[in-house]
Amino acid sequence: MDVHTFGALGCAFQRYSLAAGETIDRHQHEVDHLTIVASGRIVATTDDRSVERGPLDPPVLFRANRYHDIQAIEDGTVVLNVFVNGDAHER
Repeated sequence: MDVHTFGALGCAFQRYSLAAGETIDRHQHEVDHLTIVASGRIVATTDDRSVERGPLDPPVLFRANRYHDIQAIEDGTVVLNVFVNGDAHER
């Protein structure tokens, strides 16, 4: 897993490059954030709900203070987490 964190335009971003089966472990943030799939496919899980997403699907909205995790189901999966007025390091 490769992670790159950066900020621009008042937002914080985290870009993850993942191989099939790699997981962004269960965690939570103090702010809402979106997860956008740039390539590959993921399963995103929060509470008792899981959704599968790819590049043509809508982003996943994770609400503040809710535990969630993300698993890549294809090699070459790239996801972008977007935090507006937040800190990507709040985990």
